[in-house]
Amino acid sequence: MIKKKIIYLIFFLIILAMSLVNNYLTFLFVLSFLTIFLTPITAKNSNIDIFDPYIGLSILFFLYSVSTVIYVQIYGQTFYKEEFTETALLKYISIVLIGQVGLSTAYFFSKKHTVKKKFFKKKLSENNIIRLSIVLSALLFPFFYKKFNLFNVESYSNTALSSRLDRMSDATAGLRDVFLIDIPVTILLSASTILLFRKNHILQFRLLGLLILSLYIGTSLLSGWRSEVVSAIILISIYYHYQINKISLNTAILGSSLAYVLINLISILRSSPDIYNIAETFSDYTGSFGYNFLSITGSSELLTSTNLLRLVVGIESGEVEFTYGFTALSQLLVLIPRFIWPNRPLSASENFVDTFYPGVLESGGGYGLFFLIEGYWDFGVIGVFIYTVFFYLIIHRLYTTLVINFSYGVYGVFIYSLLYGIAVLPSVRSGMLGTYKMAALVSTPFIFLIIFSRIKK
Repeated sequence: MIKKKIIYLIFFLIILAMSLVNNYLTFLFVLSFLTIFLTPITAKNSNIDIFDPYIGLSILFFLYSVSTVIYVQIYGQTFYKEEFTETALLKYISIVLIGQVGLSTAYFFSKKHTVKKKFFKKKLSENNIIRLSIVLSALLFPFFYKKFNLFNVESYSNTALSSRLDRMSDATAGLRDVFLIDIPVTILLSASTILLFRKNHILQFRLLGLLILSLYIGTSLLSGWRSEVVSAIILISIYYHYQINKISLNTAILGSSLAYVLINLISILRSSPDIYNIAETFSDYTGSFGYNFLSITGSSELLTSTNLLRLVVGIESGEVEFTYGFTALSQLLVLIPRFIWPNRPLSASENFVDTFYPGVLESGGGYGLFFLIEGYWDFGVIGVFIYTVFFYLIIHRLYTTLVINFSYGVYGVFIYSLLYGIAVLPSVRSGMLGTYKMAALVSTPFIFLIIFSRIKK
């Protein structure tokens, strides 16, 4: 749990560090953002769970947002070498602050909660997950074995664009991957996590769980799929936190710091077409740029927030107009598979890159979709506030239902781990609505297990 005194200390240290930037606009932005972020926390007379979505989402939102503020003032242009006006930057800052006001408002008015310590049907639930993983692995292993093949890893630089093009050309490719790869892999990782931490298991079973998890994380790490690495670590961490022992604040800070280093390191290493030359790739990068990839302006991952500034410039110049709800609608229409509706509208991220960077989408590329773009592109500043309020209220309701009230036992814990790792945190770089489709589909087996358990009862 995070204590209020520690929050004040973190607040003071960040403000002190940012004051050394010697830039008043950046300093005022950081001061304003953190004040908005911390005010509802200190106003509530309760401790904070480290996996409360408000905490992780706000911190990640801050890192992405401030990276663009600092970057454009240092280099005088965006990460993609584009010009911007001072008015556009000020508007960007105001939009970000209003977005955090929306999150903080929703958090403040959300129902207070206390984590319960009793688990619901723990043994029965865990055994069902293990049984399901055995069945799915036996049936579908030929489709997903590459995810665990540490000895024949395919580089991200060789597969990323081609896999996106395959999905664009084949209307059923996405669903095939979800049901033949993503779902069985998720169930297997969940079962392996149970095997690893269940104390009454014999040593061989615990080692088996550790082996399976290590093979998956190692393969994903070497291949450059950072989202898979992060999602797996989050799944393991959330299970341990709610089912075994609460993760301390010190451990959470250390883990988050290591995750920051790892994610940015992967961004460099995955550019190598040959995984056996990643050491050479890293050496070449550090020889030219040092360890700049660890700085907040050197992280290509964080600079996805530049997209919001590009949209502000586009609307300011008349290049594009507000869409008055179509952006959010297009995100919802993505739920309809392409084999049912081949000509469905582009998703918001696809529409963004197709509008501002013609030709990139057709080649299989993409620039992500920053957290606030859907709301701002639809209805401007008002849309940002409304969207962030409802976004957090929905997340908070799921959070309290799944892990705080333990209404669905260990099933709920795993569903929340998927929600947190696939939808909540990635929403900062992939949009509010676009990530929920994947999280909902991958959670399907756990939902069926919940229904089966209740029918059986």
